Amino acid sequence: TPTEFLGNFFFTLLNTRWTLLEFGQGGQIIIGPKTDVKGYYGLLLQAPGLTIKAIPNLVFQLGADNTEWITHSSTNGAPALGDKGIGLYLPISESGNGHSVAFDRFNLVLNNVGFDIVGKNAQPIVDMSRFKLGKVDPRALFEMTFRGKDPIQMDFGAGLTLDEMGISLSPELISEGGGNNPIAKNVLGSGEKSDDSENTNPRFSVDVGYHDKLWVNLRSNTGSGHDVIVPVQRSFGPL
Repeated sequence: TPTEFLGNFFFTLLNTRWTLLEFGQGGQIIIGPKTDVKGYYGLLLQAPGLTIKAIPNLVFQLGADNTEWITHSSTNGAPALGDKGIGLYLPISESGNGHSVAFDRFNLVLNNVGFDIVGKNAQPIVDMSRFKLGKVDPRALFEMTFRGKDPIQMDFGAGLTLDEMGISLSPELISEGGGNNPIAKNVLGSGEKSDDSENTNPRFSVDVGYHDKLWVNLRSNTGSGHDVIVPVQRSFGPL
């Protein structure tokens, strides 16, 4: 029958995973079984770090690597959505001596897709004397499964990273005028130069994610683990 013919055709075509096309840095189009989900087969598009010259401040992430927000904002751990990227899948099952495909149970997955808002020439997107922001990384998680005559099943999550954010903890300029407090001056100095004229501007990142619960995380490149380090001058002045 036509149904069995299509089922056998799609199963033969998609039963083995193979790459149709590779492009850019890590971009690829793949056909084959849906990873970690038995019985679903289809097409996967991955394009992490995709750039377009006409839009230099955006880096598209079709299957980004930073999946930590998905794991920590999900009560039972990361959901089984297959590989990162944009996936289009159909369920194929055994039927008699062959296979059948259920087109009315189509599955669409957007697994950790989004974009990065970045500055030109690796500069921060916000660079002010009292506030700096390296880049902003919005992410989305979306799954839609058609179930024949039953209601469509949907799942959604969102994440956001504010990367390399710096907030001044002292006046814009630590003055040398009368009434200067040497202890406060040394504590609030950046600790990077000996003249103490630069203010403390510690850098840290904020991760926020929501799938079925809220997750917020602070981290710093200058500390270990997820500690946020505020630099303090080595010399505290007279005590």
